[in-house]
Amino acid sequence: MYPLVNSTRRHALAPLLCVALSVGLLAACTTPLPTPTPSAPLVITPKASVPDQPLEEIPPLAQQALRLNPLYISALPDLFDRLRLGYQLDPVDDAAIDERVAFFLNHPAFIDQSFLHSERYLFYVVQEIEKRHMPMELALLPVIESAYNPYAYSRARAAGMWQFIAPTAKRYAVKVDWWQDGRRDIIQSTHAALDYLSALHDQFDNDWLLAIAAYNCGENAVQHAIDVNKAQGLPTDFWHLHLPRETRGYVPSLLAMARIVGNPAAYGLEFTPIPNEPYFASVEVNRPLNLRVAAQMLGLPKNELHALNPAFNRFATPPNEHLNLLVPFSAKSAFEQALAQMPDQDLMPLERVTLSKKQSLASLAKAHGLPLELLTQLNPNSSGPGQTVLIPAGDTSPLRTDLVIEGDKAVGKKVKTTHRYVVVKDPVETRKMAQLAQSRHSARNSKSAPHAKSSHAKNTATQKHPDQKS
Repeated sequence: MYPLVNSTRRHALAPLLCVALSVGLLAACTTPLPTPTPSAPLVITPKASVPDQPLEEIPPLAQQALRLNPLYISALPDLFDRLRLGYQLDPVDDAAIDERVAFFLNHPAFIDQSFLHSERYLFYVVQEIEKRHMPMELALLPVIESAYNPYAYSRARAAGMWQFIAPTAKRYAVKVDWWQDGRRDIIQSTHAALDYLSALHDQFDNDWLLAIAAYNCGENAVQHAIDVNKAQGLPTDFWHLHLPRETRGYVPSLLAMARIVGNPAAYGLEFTPIPNEPYFASVEVNRPLNLRVAAQMLGLPKNELHALNPAFNRFATPPNEHLNLLVPFSAKSAFEQALAQMPDQDLMPLERVTLSKKQSLASLAKAHGLPLELLTQLNPNSSGPGQTVLIPAGDTSPLRTDLVIEGDKAVGKKVKTTHRYVVVKDPVETRKMAQLAQSRHSARNSKSAPHAKSSHAKNTATQKHPDQKS
């Protein structure tokens, strides 16, 4: 079987590998991602001309006009420029942001790993935020939540790159069952996160900082803090509320990351461009499909297919359910054609097993770690002792052996690499800017501003999650 993905490097980038985080960073993100798999480069048409001058040199009013021009946006070669163009939040000068800037500059490996992870998903997230006319700074929220790792699983049982707990997932119709955990699904979780953020934005009178704070600690905690300040005649903006310590660091963390991404050169950093083009495409699957078979059809390592479809808990797609499988963008058409031509028995290879005298279809399912639902579908007229039944052939373990499934114990893996996605171009300048940010933070803290004393040194993937009450 010939692979459907071109074997050349997809993005013509230097080899990208995960960077191990320093102690304390993303300790709960237990499953590392494989290096993004290559495919053929894309050409997006039509193209508009792009100004020669750097984006940061274009006046704000001109940037606003460009933001509304879809041809210009699609013509930008670097997705980071598209992201920067969509910034909408007002600049804030606050000690808590200075402290988080210093923290990130002192931990460039965290930034590096976050944007390595994001290479598969960032284009889709940016596109969805643009459709809703939301601030593009929100595309950086998964950096703070999970380092853009859809396998992140926290001590608070929050999962996915947007870190949803089960009650919030249920509220926003994110499916979590034996077969799949939609909190890890790129499309489901992104839609749910943006729906939730939009609802919070409406609830808190169009104040995005309050909406972001509520995403972290829950809307009840934010509303309570607002009510307390109102009763005391105090301002009710984010910077004056008494919120949980994590939340007082969470919002500044996002604003600090937006600063750094907005102008990395100012901090002695250089970001490897991410092509401004889709990484994956969606293919409808309406028959049970063994995911190992799908990986072979695509010529992909199984871990790469799963990195595009991290929601799947098991070896196959659920029976009796139509769903979408994400595949490399360039492979969509060929994969759809191959899928349509393959008989059912090739998509889900089966073997025959004869039930013993004391065996039932239910006990056979339990012995093989399979749901009875699947065996019943495969054997609608066979269930008694002595009968021959069909069961899935080959390896029926989850596609990822180190996958954290709800309720299972999280076991992490350390990843070592010699390559970086974010290069410290000027170490002297980076250290200088980190020291400057830290000194600004210290100077302001000496004035005893309560909201400037926040700390966010805890693992961002283990923070309180939406709806968690304080």
